[in-house]
Amino acid sequence: ISLNAIPSETAMDLLMFGLPQGVTPMAGLRLNFAAMTPVLVPAMMSSGPEGFLARKAFEQFGIIGPDAMDVTIACGVDSKESHMAGRVTNMLKHWGMLMPEKGLSDSDLKVIPQDATAFSIRRMQLAKLPEFINSMVDKVMPPGEMPKGPDGKVMQPMEMAVQMTRPVIGIDIVTEFFDYLGETMVMYRSNGTGGGGLFSLTGLIELSNPDGMKKTLSILASRLNSGLAMMSDGHVQLVSWSDEDKLDMLTVTFPELPVPVQVTFGVAGNQMIIGMTPETVRVAASQLESRSSILNNRSFTDARGRGANNVFEMSYLDAASRLAEGYGFAAGLMTAI
Repeated sequence: ISLNAIPSETAMDLLMFGLPQGVTPMAGLRLNFAAMTPVLVPAMMSSGPEGFLARKAFEQFGIIGPDAMDVTIACGVDSKESHMAGRVTNMLKHWGMLMPEKGLSDSDLKVIPQDATAFSIRRMQLAKLPEFINSMVDKVMPPGEMPKGPDGKVMQPMEMAVQMTRPVIGIDIVTEFFDYLGETMVMYRSNGTGGGGLFSLTGLIELSNPDGMKKTLSILASRLNSGLAMMSDGHVQLVSWSDEDKLDMLTVTFPELPVPVQVTFGVAGNQMIIGMTPETVRVAASQLESRSSILNNRSFTDARGRGANNVFEMSYLDAASRLAEGYGFAAGLMTAI
């Protein structure tokens, strides 16, 4: 696809897609965002002052401009399996502040149980999110547009957010939440945490200060509970508690209502665990001490192969394990057809 230029045929360099050697390409896609700039910018600027802000934001996110990102995605096959690969250039110029120095390691994967049927894991400098937001807004907003505090100094966006939320929730969301976060996030489903379906969905966030996060969750429970109870006529409550294994948890309960979930937050080891029920969190916490993990899952290790260096995000789906669930529906559908 050519924008603002006469279409021309060129020899396609298949190496640009990053497929492994020996893989036959079947389809490829390239998104050259810089080439879209002449089309997108006039449309934005026609909308007035808001268009100027949108243009600046799109430039900072790497969607337009001379340093815009260039995305390539391709799929192919070899004698045994299909492959998909992609590359994004100029990503570090726009998102580098959030990228950690090291990629995923086996120790990051050990928090995922061996019977996991699907998971997604990635590394990101979560504690730098407030700084990233401040930086983006500072580059987008025109000079003099940001409000000033009582001392006459310009207020950063996250500083304003703290002033607005602290009287309500009782914590500084920057120093008492984001500063406690680490660099790894995981989400998985497994048989042990709830049968492998939606209710088994479990999230983990690495913590740099677990004790600080425990205190934060306790403060949130005490400050928000009375307000929630009043607004819901007592049918929504935040309960801060510990089980017999001294696992500290915060559970959202719904007294006298037939709600099948009790979203629970727990802190175990250096992880904050989020689950649909307290039992899900307890099972996920026990996994942190388990000798087995997804690294002992033959289906995963075969699909992973030798892996790659400096991987920052990984997803896995055991499609075969989910086929039985859909058989009844598929059989009924085919019968109806």
